[in-house]
Amino acid sequence: DSGDVRLPAHFRFLSLYKILEMHYGEIRPKKEVNAFLNPRLAIFSTDYPDVTTTEAACTLLRNLRNRSAHIILERGDRGFSHFDTPPDDVVKVLPVIRHLAIQCVRLNYPDSPLQFATSPEDLAEQIAEMARQGKQPQRLF
Repeated sequence: DSGDVRLPAHFRFLSLYKILEMHYGEIRPKKEVNAFLNPRLAIFSTDYPDVTTTEAACTLLRNLRNRSAHIILERGDRGFSHFDTPPDDVVKVLPVIRHLAIQCVRLNYPDSPLQFATSPEDLAEQIAEMARQGKQPQRLF
């Protein structure tokens, strides 16, 4: 779903966030999450210069997750599903969460049938290699 531009940005964000959540559970500072995010904090630096710790990264991602999953949050903030809320914040974080989800799958599930391509050319190469190995790759969009 994350690659389907027909879907709202907050749905695409949630599909990528779910990959992290499925592996690490709640995205909050704890041993496993810190070990994963710490070497990847630089991915936040361009758009989120304030995110310099795993705690800050977790807070940002969790807040965006909550705003993506709920129309109105308990404290009154409007989620991205609300008609009056532009999706700018969640659109901005999509490259970051996409990178993190890809790294999570590559690191923790190297033999997973779920593989991510970095470009159309990379995808074609991966499909050809899988076919040579006798696997039956499926393209998901």
